[in-house]
Amino acid sequence: MKHKLLTLLGLVLSCLPLCADNYTDWAERHWKWIQNGQADSVLVYATAEVKAALPAATLAGIWQQLGQQAGALQGQDEWEMQPTAGFQVCRRRLAFEHAALYLNLTFDKEMKLAGISFTPAPLRKTPRPLQPEAIPEGVEEVSFTVSHGEVELPGLLTLPVARKGKVPAVVLVHGSGPNDRNETLGPNQPFRELAHALAAKGIAVVRYDKRTLVYRDNFEAVSNGVVNYDSEAVDDAVQALKQLAAIDEIDASRLYVVGHSLGGTLAPRIASLSEVPVAGIIGLAAAARPIEQMLHEQLTYIAQLEGLSSKEAAHKAKAQTQAMLQTLPQTYLDFRKQYNPLATARALQNLPMLFIQGTHDYQVTRDDLMHWKKALRKNTAARFVLLPELDHLM
Repeated sequence: MKHKLLTLLGLVLSCLPLCADNYTDWAERHWKWIQNGQADSVLVYATAEVKAALPAATLAGIWQQLGQQAGALQGQDEWEMQPTAGFQVCRRRLAFEHAALYLNLTFDKEMKLAGISFTPAPLRKTPRPLQPEAIPEGVEEVSFTVSHGEVELPGLLTLPVARKGKVPAVVLVHGSGPNDRNETLGPNQPFRELAHALAAKGIAVVRYDKRTLVYRDNFEAVSNGVVNYDSEAVDDAVQALKQLAAIDEIDASRLYVVGHSLGGTLAPRIASLSEVPVAGIIGLAAAARPIEQMLHEQLTYIAQLEGLSSKEAAHKAKAQTQAMLQTLPQTYLDFRKQYNPLATARALQNLPMLFIQGTHDYQVTRDDLMHWKKALRKNTAARFVLLPELDHLM
């Protein structure tokens, strides 16, 4: 399973180049994909020449090979721009334990990846350190590890400094793919921003590195051989809620689940399986429809951007969807048929719920918001918000 599941799920709800403000943002996103072994996400936006010369299996192993040969990454410089004969080269100096290298990413005018290489860079006496995370005034953070069975997921508990008694708290649940605690995608770190903003308003937040990131090379082993929504996300979120409720500073009667994308889809299941009461759930761009339907729509959209007609795009997307679904383990395919997010949310009856959707999100659309709204029409504590001009990352 290893990289097949991780790269596919990272692709399903990853962002298009249209979201990138400039080449350096786009280069940063590719760099994160390379570090996470998400070869499919890189190659879907590459030229035909790159796809032919660099198979996904080779690309997926680049970061692991670098670590074995050069040691741990100790620092990195800002991106440098080098226009060259109609192409744009984005170069970044990387300082490893035993070597310094330039990462060179070449993009064409359509922002497709036209080349990737690592070249020697001059050594420095003192490597430039990685940028530490700045914490806003009035906010503090302490280590928080989601721990159960063989699983140990490092994370953070973000708290308001000024506390009058116990505070409400939320657990942030990632979208698809091997996400870190900040749900980093290029320059975007939505979970980090959410955690700091909520803590500034008096709400504690737990965020942690996802199991598919921490155990990307032995995911099945720590998941008892089972690959499905529960082992990917649900079980760890349920455990995080249980641990959060036991902390003295936290009001255990006011615990919330905030899920983005797939995390929002699974929020009803997390609430229904939680060993401690959940006071409410919030879905940010929460998918309500089957993965195959949404994947087909996304791939059709991408194909149309490449200049294909609607009919041609739909035909190409159908073949791509079938091929990609075949790479998923059967246990994952079976579970997606068993879990109905709308029915699960309905069964929670009048639990407070909030679903937020952006109008410029092509990955999870207002159709999904309407599905949630229709399914929960009898829930008087459910709210639905459509925000103009926001994309999948809000």
